[in-house]
Amino acid sequence: MLIGASYQLVPVAIQTPLASVRLGRWSFWCYGLGLILFLTGLAQTWLPGLAAGATLLGIGFFLYTGIILATWRRTPDRDVVSWHIALGVVNAWMGMTMGVTLAFNKSNGMLGSGVLDHLAAHITLMLGGWVALTLFGVAYRLIGMFTLAEQHFNRRLAWIELALIEGGVWLLVTKFTAHMPAMYGQIAGLMLFAGLCCFVAQVVNMYRRRLRRAIDVSGDGTNNSGM
Repeated sequence: MLIGASYQLVPVAIQTPLASVRLGRWSFWCYGLGLILFLTGLAQTWLPGLAAGATLLGIGFFLYTGIILATWRRTPDRDVVSWHIALGVVNAWMGMTMGVTLAFNKSNGMLGSGVLDHLAAHITLMLGGWVALTLFGVAYRLIGMFTLAEQHFNRRLAWIELALIEGGVWLLVTKFTAHMPAMYGQIAGLMLFAGLCCFVAQVVNMYRRRLRRAIDVSGDGTNNSGM
């Protein structure tokens, strides 16, 4: 769902046409078929299905990341919004790689006792590194457009939020994969929470400063204040 939404919304967010609609369609079929094979292989511990599904998922993800990054490279203004998109895509690729490793671990146990830490790192990258950054970046642009408050967008605060989220995500991933002390996880959690607070503050500020337009809702020419 996020991949499809990205194809629709990322060009709006970074104000650049999608690099290739045709490859975007191919990525859907590769991802859909790969997911079916992958889940079947995972449920039945069927290694050929896992391998075929993982390959197709990898191709689908490769096409997705390639299209978004190619679109990003074409944008004339690589601002803080576009960097949310770019870093989100990189994190998605890393998270997908960890997910495939987890799947094959079911059949050969190569991760040993570290499987739960690897799973936690995978979830962190996909939710914090990909989903959150992509949604935050798109939201900054769209909320500003719909509320007519783009001039009140605080770029410095957005850069701080990006640094906190990206730094917190990778500190937490490193903590899980390198088996670092719990203190590092706590620091990462505080960074992620602070980044979320920055995002919320940004949205609230734009909403409070939104431009109100007089809208005729009565049909008799009487203007009433719109929301």
